[in-house]
Amino acid sequence: MGHRGDDVPARQAEGAPRHPVRVQTADPRTWTSFDQVWDAFCTQLHHLARHALIQQYIAMQLKSQYFAAPPRPCCTTWQWPSAATCTRMASTSRRHRPQHVRGDRQGTAIDSLAAVKHLVFDTKKLTWDQLLTAMEANWEGHEAVRQLC
Repeated sequence: MGHRGDDVPARQAEGAPRHPVRVQTADPRTWTSFDQVWDAFCTQLHHLARHALIQQYIAMQLKSQYFAAPPRPCCTTWQWPSAATCTRMASTSRRHRPQHVRGDRQGTAIDSLAAVKHLVFDTKKLTWDQLLTAMEANWEGHEAVRQLC
């Protein structure tokens, strides 16, 4: 369809591990300033938003072609609308608009970025290695680190 990103292979090789659509950024353990954290965050956010919007655009195009007809009435003399009416209904109805491109997660991202800035760069209470090790273990065995965050 011409919307696939250059970093996404056209076909997954059989038996190859599946990875989500992503963009590579440097290992956080090598970062020495919060500006590098912010740059990586912005890179990831832009990449994910781009792919989410492409997916939503394609879904909305397909929805008007395949899912526009209302459910079939079982005991009524109601007339089926024309194909043009169905297409117009699907492309303009509020309930068919994008739902997964949401902006209600900013607080979590902002809180997390603020915690990293404060704990790793400002006060140096944690190193990247300590923080990443705790996160990779889902905080198990790292309660003191979790409490700092």
